Amino acid sequence: MGIKFNKDKNLEERLNFVRPYVEWIKSADNEDWTLASTTYLKFQNKNLKNY
Repeated sequence: MGIKFNKDKNLEERLNFVRPYVEWIKSADNEDWTLASTTYLKFQNKNLKNY
């Protein structure tokens, strides 16, 4: 039995997840954005060790 997958619904859910972040990026000061992206990348790098 396969999982039912609605491609359009999945795309809309992804876009709804990303849109607020995109709006923040557009409105954020460069210094704030740089700090946030650096923090996120460090977090991702640290978690790579768990896999």
